[in-house]
Amino acid sequence: MWNTLSLMFELLHKKNTEIIDISEEEFEYARTLFIPKKLKKKRILIGVGEICKYTVFVEKGLLRSFKTDDKGNESILHFALSGWWTADLYSFLTNETTTFNIEALEDSKLLLITKPFWDLLLQKFRLLNGSSGCLSKTILQANGFFY
Repeated sequence: MWNTLSLMFELLHKKNTEIIDISEEEFEYARTLFIPKKLKKKRILIGVGEICKYTVFVEKGLLRSFKTDDKGNESILHFALSGWWTADLYSFLTNETTTFNIEALEDSKLLLITKPFWDLLLQKFRLLNGSSGCLSKTILQANGFFY
């Protein structure tokens, strides 16, 4: 189990060390804040009307965010590939209900982080300040906010 769990954090570690200076000890602490989750193909991670309780890092797989209109037509908002973040960031930050779905297009391995732990991570590693703001900007841009 531990080896499989360690493998799930490899891409997160790689992506983070590309944009922030983080020691191994700091990363080990940060990884304790994430919840590993496997999501099968065609399963909904977050549905319309729910509150988005997590920001999600896609370790492996492919997710899509989409809306469905009154006639049943779907509009894709964005895709999240391996190494990308996704969420309904507005819902995540405001605790209001989401207006779209996030679905797995293939079996996926995800790392979820709750708002309190996300805030702790931002504070501890100052991810909103200076050059470290890249992580937060990446997440905002991936959710349709062009920071």
